Amino acid sequence: MASGVAKVPQIMQMEALECGAACLAMVLAYYGRWVPLEKMRADCGVSRDGVKAENILMAAGTHGLSAESVEISAADLAKGESLPCIALWKQGSFVVVSGFKGSRVYLNDPARGQTKVSLADFEASYAGTALLFQPTDAFEQCGEKPNPLRFALNRLSGFKSAIAFIMLTAAIVSIVAIATTSLGRVFMDRILSGENPGWIGNLALLMVALALVSGAVSVLNAHYLVSIQGKSAVVSSARFMNHLLRLPVGFYAQRMVGDLQLRQSDNEKVVATLIGQLAPVLINAVLLLLYLVIMLDYSIPLTVVGVLSIVGSALAARYVSAKRLNLMRASANAEGMLCSTRVNGMEMIETIKAAGAEDTFFSRWSGYQAAHYDITADKTRVNEYLGTIPQAITKLANIVVLVLGIWLIVEGDFTPGALLAFTGFLTSFMAPMNQMIDLGQAVQEMQAKIERIEDVMRYPAEIEEGEEAPEAEGLNPGKLSGRVDLEGLTFGYSPLEPPLIEGFDLHLEPGQWVALVGGSGSGKSTIAKLVSGLYEPWSGSVKFDGVPMGQVPRPLLRGSLSVVDQDIVTFSDTVFDNVTLWDSSIEDFEVILACRDAGIHQDIAARKDGYQSMVAPRGRNFSGGQLQRMEIARALTVDPSIIILDEATSALDAQTEAEVIRHIRERGITCIVVAHRLSTIRDCDEIIVLDYGKVVERGTHAELMARNGAYAELVRND
Repeated sequence: MASGVAKVPQIMQMEALECGAACLAMVLAYYGRWVPLEKMRADCGVSRDGVKAENILMAAGTHGLSAESVEISAADLAKGESLPCIALWKQGSFVVVSGFKGSRVYLNDPARGQTKVSLADFEASYAGTALLFQPTDAFEQCGEKPNPLRFALNRLSGFKSAIAFIMLTAAIVSIVAIATTSLGRVFMDRILSGENPGWIGNLALLMVALALVSGAVSVLNAHYLVSIQGKSAVVSSARFMNHLLRLPVGFYAQRMVGDLQLRQSDNEKVVATLIGQLAPVLINAVLLLLYLVIMLDYSIPLTVVGVLSIVGSALAARYVSAKRLNLMRASANAEGMLCSTRVNGMEMIETIKAAGAEDTFFSRWSGYQAAHYDITADKTRVNEYLGTIPQAITKLANIVVLVLGIWLIVEGDFTPGALLAFTGFLTSFMAPMNQMIDLGQAVQEMQAKIERIEDVMRYPAEIEEGEEAPEAEGLNPGKLSGRVDLEGLTFGYSPLEPPLIEGFDLHLEPGQWVALVGGSGSGKSTIAKLVSGLYEPWSGSVKFDGVPMGQVPRPLLRGSLSVVDQDIVTFSDTVFDNVTLWDSSIEDFEVILACRDAGIHQDIAARKDGYQSMVAPRGRNFSGGQLQRMEIARALTVDPSIIILDEATSALDAQTEAEVIRHIRERGITCIVVAHRLSTIRDCDEIIVLDYGKVVERGTHAELMARNGAYAELVRND
């Protein structure tokens, strides 16, 4: 069996659906073309359904690689002629095969990092299909390897004065330490020897003064460090959250809430760690050279021993750093999956209990917990090895220096005081290096977290449609009239797949109602999301009052268009704040009027604290119908001219539903209704029947019933 392993750079997937895109990014990086993962997602057409092998091949072609999917055995792969390649796993995921060596197969797993498995384990998981790649004449190397140092410098750019202060205090403490060590030599050679016994009082006072200065500066440093770390956490957290809120819906569709929460927490810690550890190390790097000059002045042979110990520690750290980084990345991903599973379980606790699925969920959670524990244990072992090696080298160096120093004293080339001072300088010389090794460990741990944070920060923010645009002609600055035009709307969830919606047209005059009906997956909710601006169409346009959505000022659009979808969202706050979403510009009477039209006012007023009643987490102290009506009231508080109702009344009884619909109609609002229950849409001005994104029928209720087609069949089955 051929031996040889390609050095493929490791790129970790940030969510479960993008393993194929991450694998292609690794293959491209191996050939010298560094493509950001967020671009690779788009190139591979990663969607809510993942990515297909043929899409990976198409994306590879756009980057200058010839690519083919072949049925090939593990034995033929082991010949090494087609490595690195992407192997399809039986579980449906992808891994990069870097090479074969002996009975081991070396993999770059986008979920677990660089790993090696036995040939038997590889054959058990390998689906028998591999994607093979070769650069073509059109292939060009470009891009650069992600640099966490650049991230660190960018994040620290706003704290230059703080870092300068920390470096200054660290320098003062180090200078005091040098002076104290030098005074130790004076004590040994001048006072203890009896040469200048009268110096002892002054020397003691000087050493006490130096100790007080060092202590005071250290306390000041610690106090300031805590303050600046707190400030940095607030600033970085605000920056992260501000960007997160501006990302498109597609970003959230492919990520888990718990994982994003963990990234938010890591983001706060990273900058604090950088300030706390990086600044002192910068000054220590300078002091390292100063200590070296002082030690050379004392003794060249003893200094050589110290330098060799530093080199040994650095080589040991370099040896284990690659494996540690791989474990850090895998640990961060495993922790994110574990956190997300835990959060999802708590959010679904009622469903889990109702289904009697406690044991099933616990088994699933335990699997993620065990995987995280195994990776954490491996990471801890590697860190312990790395911590032990410098300690052992330091002890060995001290022993060698002591023995060699005593020999120099016996030979008359050294004094006891000089040996004492040199030992102190050697300790001070090695301390910065050990701190740098510790910093390297922290930086590698941060690098894994930084990659996950940058996955969010580099993701293109959603275009704030119309926010900076000049006010378009023909628009009422106070409120849109309610006219809606969809022209040639085409959209899909993967750019490499056929569109779900193609060439869709719709015209609504102010106050008109249109219903979108059809089976699950027919595209009803997708059209509603396109109208609301949650998704951007591939082609075609969404216009309000004849003006494209992108040219409508965002405040005007959000004050004229309301959406009530299938997902009910509440907050642990008062009913009033849940309805207004903390908008202080909404008056009390507007809230009451909206709640009356939504049919929830009497239910709220009957509670002890009325609108100041607290809503329990996930709205557990309200019924499903009450929560749905509260959502409708929230949409009505802004007095919209256009409203989208996506299964918004599914939890209401027929009488309540009819009253709510009547109140909304009386407001003269343009309405787009997405419904499975057809009793609410009979009076709509137009009913559009969809099937897999295609318009099957459209017309009024009477017209469609007369045709006795798809709509009539839906009514009969309702």
